[in-house]
Amino acid sequence: MIPQGSRQKFKCIIGVAVLFLFTSLPTVSQENIRIPQKQIRVQVVSANGTPLTNAHIRVQLLHTDLDGSGWGNSPGTKQTDAEGFFVADLRDDEPHIYILGVECRGYLAKTDPFIIDEKQLQAPLLLTLNGDPTQDTGRTSDQAYAALERFLHTPAVWVVNPANGHAYKRIYCEDITDAITQAAVENAYVIALNDRAEEVWIKNAFRHELFWIGLSDAAEEGKWSWHSGEPLEYINWEEKYHTAEGGNTETKDYVIVGFTGRWESVEVDNDGETYTAFLERENLPVKTPSSTERDMDVQAMHPWQILYADETHPWSVIVVNPENGHAYKRIRARSLADARAKADADDAYLVTINNAAEQKWLSGVFGNGLYWIGLSDAETEGQWQWDNREPLAYMNWGPEDKFPRSALSAEEKDGVVMTFINGTWHAVGPGDLFWNATGQAILETDNFPIKIPAKNK
Repeated sequence: MIPQGSRQKFKCIIGVAVLFLFTSLPTVSQENIRIPQKQIRVQVVSANGTPLTNAHIRVQLLHTDLDGSGWGNSPGTKQTDAEGFFVADLRDDEPHIYILGVECRGYLAKTDPFIIDEKQLQAPLLLTLNGDPTQDTGRTSDQAYAALERFLHTPAVWVVNPANGHAYKRIYCEDITDAITQAAVENAYVIALNDRAEEVWIKNAFRHELFWIGLSDAAEEGKWSWHSGEPLEYINWEEKYHTAEGGNTETKDYVIVGFTGRWESVEVDNDGETYTAFLERENLPVKTPSSTERDMDVQAMHPWQILYADETHPWSVIVVNPENGHAYKRIRARSLADARAKADADDAYLVTINNAAEQKWLSGVFGNGLYWIGLSDAETEGQWQWDNREPLAYMNWGPEDKFPRSALSAEEKDGVVMTFINGTWHAVGPGDLFWNATGQAILETDNFPIKIPAKNK
């Protein structure tokens, strides 16, 4: 399973030849060694520090381009050696952000996100499992892979689609039965795709290409119905997977969105092909600002409205935070100045992060990456201000030793990047690695019209 996003060439200037392993995990005592480019040496130990020797483990490597234009997930298995080491293969193209996770007999470990420069001697990574693998948890293979998927990714949050007012959440599940169980706990249902616009929005908002949807003919063969009970008014079948000639049988009672972007009828567990599903709710309260309480059809046109579900602008998909009713979107930006210019053109501002809840929501929606945010001390050194002039009520600075070294003084670092290390912030200036590498920004607006479902009015 290797979902890939649309790829564009990204030119990144790396002005320093150092190894950036942004992780709180200590390195092992073994001396640094030179290994082939695009690989990293890893040692796995149990919770008590004992090396996991000659063990069969599951491995997953998440990777994202620094500019967010491409991403993927490389799963597989490895065998540790007599000292608990194995070698993980990295990407062979431009620099990436990585998260590496392992699973053994139900126990898990992962790195914090990191960037690596293959020109340097590479210190081995140390991964400490969250238990003692001599005691098997009894998880099945599907359960183990689903647990590793969930463990590696940022915790999911509810995201509102402004076009219909419904809320959606990405989950990791063992199979469709597990997804339905999780939906019941959340007072939700496995997603019902009612038109092309909704399907385009969900794919672009969450940047996902392989997932379960809530369509089934388990109750009556050939009669497809949504988990929500809604009528089937829109279909997007991949015919070769759906027709009788293509393998649709009485045992293929459930549906995934496949790599082609179309629907495929599959069996209940789909042989472990996907561990992702989306939940949907139409009765999640949204704390809308007063300016959006009226029906969206009578509101003045906002520049973002044309991008509700435009397939030609996947980066500009609009998402709403149910906790404050504000709308956000990710954009490409060549520089901080470019990001601010695009914000002004869109009648918006670079994102303002007012509390830990908003920070958690942003990380859950936009994931690991480098993003310009609207914080600066350009006017008065040391006095950080938001671009939209809101007061600075919350801060999330990361520890300096987790970021690239800089030759700049504090006075020269007037911009701020939200980083891939738990969304922490880092001050940057011209010439810094993150200054050159950051190619995206998050915009925010608090006056965007949201369509509220009738039962929420």
